[in-house]
Amino acid sequence: MGWIVIGVAAWFLWSNLRASEFWDTHSSSEGSISETRIVLDHIRDSQYGGGISYRLEAHVSFTAEGHAQDRWLIVPEDSTDREWLIAKVATQPKTCKAYWPTGHPESAKCTLR
Repeated sequence: MGWIVIGVAAWFLWSNLRASEFWDTHSSSEGSISETRIVLDHIRDSQYGGGISYRLEAHVSFTAEGHAQDRWLIVPEDSTDREWLIAKVATQPKTCKAYWPTGHPESAKCTLR
């Protein structure tokens, strides 16, 4: 039982450390979403069948490093269950947090609010 507690504590500390390092190297701003879409991300084939993965994209207006941006951003939540993604955007989110590696706003992504 003690090893489980130690393992969970170590995981918690590690994930918090990684999160703080992430925001030290990334910039962010609030953005407004005009529309969302579900797109095909990739197809995996194997001798036993295949799988299709989808991803969300949002058309976002935001400011990155002093410049207005208006473009489609990836929402990093891919899934093989298209219906789950449809349910996620059924509430028609209107805002997101756009984030990018500092100095590279062309690599921006967003998390829905």
